[in-house]
Amino acid sequence: MSVIQYFWCWPLIVAYFSPPRAPPLTFRDDGTFKILQLADMHITNGQGQCYDVPTEMVCMGNKNTLDFMVRLLEAEVPDLVVFTGDNVNGQSSSDVRAAILRYSRPVVDRRIPWAMVYGDHDDEGDLTREEMFQTIQEIPYALTEKGPVDVSGVGNYVVKIYKNISEETWEEQSSGRQIRAPQQEHAFTLYFLDSHSQSNAGPGVYNHINQDQLDWLLMASRSFSVVKDGKEQSKPNAIAFVHAPIPEYNELELGGRPRAIMGDKRETVSSAPSEVVQGKIFETFRKAGDIKLATCGKNHVNDYCFNLDGVALCYGGGMGYVICPLRILIGTYGASHLNWPRRARVFELRDSTVTTWKRLDDDKLSMLHFETLVF
Repeated sequence: MSVIQYFWCWPLIVAYFSPPRAPPLTFRDDGTFKILQLADMHITNGQGQCYDVPTEMVCMGNKNTLDFMVRLLEAEVPDLVVFTGDNVNGQSSSDVRAAILRYSRPVVDRRIPWAMVYGDHDDEGDLTREEMFQTIQEIPYALTEKGPVDVSGVGNYVVKIYKNISEETWEEQSSGRQIRAPQQEHAFTLYFLDSHSQSNAGPGVYNHINQDQLDWLLMASRSFSVVKDGKEQSKPNAIAFVHAPIPEYNELELGGRPRAIMGDKRETVSSAPSEVVQGKIFETFRKAGDIKLATCGKNHVNDYCFNLDGVALCYGGGMGYVICPLRILIGTYGASHLNWPRRARVFELRDSTVTTWKRLDDDKLSMLHFETLVF
């Protein structure tokens, strides 16, 4: 049975077989590892109604979003796809499970490992975060984990990337016969954090990563340290994936002068209030020491990156087209009608650098804002 046949038959056979799992993630032979970040797709189980598109554009809702995804997968051939929240437009989906299967299919068809975090609109439909996870964990090649039960949220977890295993060493079995065995050395870390749904304080008031999540993050980071003679020597570099930006995304000035940023800021940063967060999230990223970059979604027409005290803060840029007809501001608003196409971000990892760029949903799938972040 093919992977595609298996995937679409899985509700019938999952009781007897486990879905295909992704192998351990490893760097390529050339020392690179490519991640495609897809932010704010707002997929539904229906056709969907387009929003903020040019009048001459033939837009068919979810089809346009999924066609863009397929073009990205074919052009970039990523080693990992990360969906950074509002993957599903929950409120306008009558069947969220079907919407999840829909957005993951292009990745599964190509046998690409994938991971995700939730946004604040995923669970506005007929499934809770926990119920959505039950579907996701049975989809082939998914790396998403529910996370510790005693930590806030659903989807706080770690994914490791290992050094290339083409180099083999000889190991001697108890029988005396020697065999080749790959060396699995942890080379890069990916953290995934749940930034929760909107706050109960009212519309436009955003929730944030909680202290117990930050404590967990520090504990996980410390566990990757290499200690010699009682001193911490090193640990692999890391990226943190979240849905909602943290307040520091607003710090675009230094000494009254604009910071150097790569990309556009076209809307207000939708973070929890600074007086509530009090800098704890960013300071935890810095204290961990391994997090060199954090990337988010949420604000569809922000797509910038900038360096703040040694940590790069990036936006993915919104890629979806569908709007919820019931609430005009809930859905994939954009600026395609203002000649600012939908887009997605790519990260190419090496040992001590990350190169990033964006792809636009235009005729040429144009590459934009190519930059290298040195750690």
